[in-house]
Amino acid sequence: MKKFFLATSSNFVKGLVYECAKLYFPHIEVVDVMNDEHLMFHLGYPEDNLLLIDKFFLGFYLHDTVEGIKGLNQKLRFVFFETGDCNEYFGLRVYNLGASGYIPDMKDTETLKQHLNKVMNGLPTFPEIVKDDIERGMHLDARYCGEPTKSEFKIAVLLAQNKSVKEIANETHVETHTVSNHIYWLKRKIGARTLNDYKEVYDQMVNRNVGGWNGCKS
Repeated sequence: MKKFFLATSSNFVKGLVYECAKLYFPHIEVVDVMNDEHLMFHLGYPEDNLLLIDKFFLGFYLHDTVEGIKGLNQKLRFVFFETGDCNEYFGLRVYNLGASGYIPDMKDTETLKQHLNKVMNGLPTFPEIVKDDIERGMHLDARYCGEPTKSEFKIAVLLAQNKSVKEIANETHVETHTVSNHIYWLKRKIGARTLNDYKEVYDQMVNRNVGGWNGCKS
């Protein structure tokens, strides 16, 4: 393995990954991939490298982009991560997409090193709760961990615009309880915890597609 490709807009995470590589993997180069053009350019090389993807970086829909990445390089391994607590349903979702792992609570170099060593040795790295859910077959329930439906996507965009459930119901011409039901499943699929998360996912999606982040977040 020669490179870690890093897909994030967080300065904190960038610093963490670069420091981890410097301390424990000095032979590996860390490369930022900030938009779809970067992904296409860097990931096409037929090498056994690792792509680290921030949970919200690819936006609301993951399947098509992930399949495109896998099509570029069959040897490439990819892992999703977040600095927040584990979201088991998001972990199931990326497991279904063929990820080599899901790393929650990524806040120090030692923890990151342990996960990266597993992946580099050909082993998956998922939290115990996600592995237990897989054993029980929960990853087969698309309501929890499939791609958002068209209705869910529309609601997610409206939530990103700070619309209330009542406002969303009026705009989509459905009952408020229907909107709430969609939100119940949607928040599990994308790993949202707060209303601000919907805006973050939307902003990540837009910025990735229009040329990448000109700056980074803390």
